[in-house]
Amino acid sequence: MSKPPYRSKSRDKPRTVYGVSPFAKKKGPPPPESGKLNYHLKGHRFSEIFEASVEENRRKITSEFHDEVSRAHEVADLIYELASQYMWLVRSPLAADISPVNDILMPCFHKTQIGVYSALTMTEKGLYGAARPLLRHAFESLMIAKFCSVNNDSEIFDKWVDGLDIYFTNGVLKKIKHPDNDEFKVFWSSLSNYSHSSIYAIQPDLSVDGASSEIDLNFVFIGMLQECKYHLLIRHFVTPSMRYYQARYKDRGRVCEIKERLKQLFTESRRSMAPGAKALIRDYRAAWYSD
Repeated sequence: MSKPPYRSKSRDKPRTVYGVSPFAKKKGPPPPESGKLNYHLKGHRFSEIFEASVEENRRKITSEFHDEVSRAHEVADLIYELASQYMWLVRSPLAADISPVNDILMPCFHKTQIGVYSALTMTEKGLYGAARPLLRHAFESLMIAKFCSVNNDSEIFDKWVDGLDIYFTNGVLKKIKHPDNDEFKVFWSSLSNYSHSSIYAIQPDLSVDGASSEIDLNFVFIGMLQECKYHLLIRHFVTPSMRYYQARYKDRGRVCEIKERLKQLFTESRRSMAPGAKALIRDYRAAWYSD
């Protein structure tokens, strides 16, 4: 006997409808900056609502989350400056030793820089739901890059450079035996729910009124990924040989200043994180052992 198809208990419940009721009072469409998409035939164009809303959202969010916005921008700038102290050595005639899997470390770090900052910019504009797939991509990149760094002979590296499919859960997450990978799995599951076409994806409209907790969650996610990105740069991309040449030919004192400031900023960022978020950062920074 075949198993009956799954049926939701809420299958027949009324759904939220954002259109204008034919019985509503004739008040006209809301102002474009309201972020409300009610499909009013005589209302503003979608592009007008979108542009006006994100500008209004930026004003509100940079006021309410001033410290989070300022800190995330400073961290992004400092990590970029720190990376610039070493990137020149990759193609330098000095022949500094680089990681044998640099062909995945460097692109993953670089693309994560772009992805996380794009998500930050979108969050500032109130597009917190639309930003989350970018955060999922960044987390996946950071995990794959470190996995390859500690498993130089892993087939994951070869599949990645050849553009082949990588089954992240089975190929990476389940292979990590130390530290415990529970926090990685929980975070990956959450980001996947936000990224796939599910009831959790994107957001209901362009208004940020009542969405403070969602926006705050994005800043927590961004803080987590920025600290993981720093670890990947300093502990995996940068080799002892690269540290030597940087100290000899560039500004060693400035590197120390950047690292010290980043430690302060990461400490501030962790104050608003739940235990699980702090544990994920700890586990990402830990020594990894796998099958």
